[in-house]
Amino acid sequence: MCITIGPVLASLYLSFTDYNLLQPPEFSGFENYTRMFDDPQFWASLKVTLIYVVYSVPLQLALALGLALLLDRGLRGLAFYRSVLYLPSLLGGSVAIAILWRRVFGLEGLVNALLGNFGVTGAGVDRRPLDGTEQHRGAARLDLRVTHGDLPGRAAADPADVPRGSGG
Repeated sequence: MCITIGPVLASLYLSFTDYNLLQPPEFSGFENYTRMFDDPQFWASLKVTLIYVVYSVPLQLALALGLALLLDRGLRGLAFYRSVLYLPSLLGGSVAIAILWRRVFGLEGLVNALLGNFGVTGAGVDRRPLDGTEQHRGAARLDLRVTHGDLPGRAAADPADVPRGSGG
């Protein structure tokens, strides 16, 4: 509660001022509240929020409870139903992480952009098999090695001469 009270009091103080972040706050009394209560958008947003709280939240809770009670009855194929219901939460996070990983470490990603500022160039994600065999086809890995050709003023190394991982 001690962590919360400071920002709450600061917000309460600023609600009674005219403040635009570029100049010091000027006390305006209840002018902000008067304008807020006279604004039709305030009342429309309050109405929408109340409708959501009164109808949507209890309905969602009732449906979730009903589904949980249904799945708790020991139905045949219960493990399958539980898996299907839980799958979106697993996939959503995985897809988001994959997209983020690609945006950071891809060919035009953040890491290559930052390294490019220092004259280091690279290929980003290396899609070649880890040990030169076909068994790892389709697997991608990030190659963070800096070869001699990646440094300014040095000749590029032949990719065939760069040692590869053992794959395992």
